[in-house]
Amino acid sequence: MHLRLSFLLLSLPLLAGAQAPPDSTVTATSVVAALPAAAVPSPPAALVAAAALPDTPRVALSAPDTALAALQRLSAAAREQRGRADAKRHFRPSRAIFWGSFGAGFVTPPAFIVTANPAVLLPLGGVAVLGAVGPSPERIRASAPRPQLLRDADYQRGYVRKASNKKVSRALVGWGVGATTAMVAVTVALVALFSGGISFGG
Repeated sequence: MHLRLSFLLLSLPLLAGAQAPPDSTVTATSVVAALPAAAVPSPPAALVAAAALPDTPRVALSAPDTALAALQRLSAAAREQRGRADAKRHFRPSRAIFWGSFGAGFVTPPAFIVTANPAVLLPLGGVAVLGAVGPSPERIRASAPRPQLLRDADYQRGYVRKASNKKVSRALVGWGVGATTAMVAVTVALVALFSGGISFGG
């Protein structure tokens, strides 16, 4: 009797351990946490870099115009001088200004010699008017190194004035070259005529 009681008492802990439920607290998270750092895969470097990039179009639209802002920190006189300097370097008058003025200058001396009428000098006034007409806004914008600076009134004033001066100068140069060419041609013809170099008949 005593032996059976002792055997039952000794077997109770073993039976209790066999019927205990499994440890439900062991989850996938704890398993991953227990893994070493090298075993946990990390996202590709390309994805990390792409996530760090800013929204470029949005940044470009919200970024201030630094060139215009830097210009507007200058005085009005300095901004106008900057416009003049940029026009002097970058603006190129149309070739039609030169050749139109050249044609007007070329016909003036022969017409004056033939008619002796000062009215033939009127093409010179036409050249002045042609040069006085300012450059078109499209040509101004196309020639400006930084068109956004033209939004500043002082810079635009300096740029347009210098461009107009260059246009007038080109017109006057064309007229002068044309008139000089005509004078040389008339002189050579007269010298040849009076020296017997030109014969009009038997």
